[in-house]
Amino acid sequence: MAAGLACYAVWRLVRAGIGHGTHEKDSAPERVAGVASGLAYATICLAAVKILTGGERNATLRSGPPQWLLDDDVGAALEPERTDAG
Repeated sequence: MAAGLACYAVWRLVRAGIGHGTHEKDSAPERVAGVASGLAYATICLAAVKILTGGERNATLRSGPPQWLLDDDVGAALEPERTDAG
């Protein structure tokens, strides 16, 4: 998924830089939109890579629901029941 996002981001940035597709030239607003789109997809790609490589956010996701959610009445239902062995 991250590789696909990276390729799409590069494609959008290259097309914005060249200023045309196979059939017609892009207008200035289309080129600006291409740069914005390319940067947005690059950002999403970096977030995906960070999650895949065990970034800070990934560690939070593995540890379970956040404590503020568990403190809520509805959130308590999300916490698995713990059994004391011993």
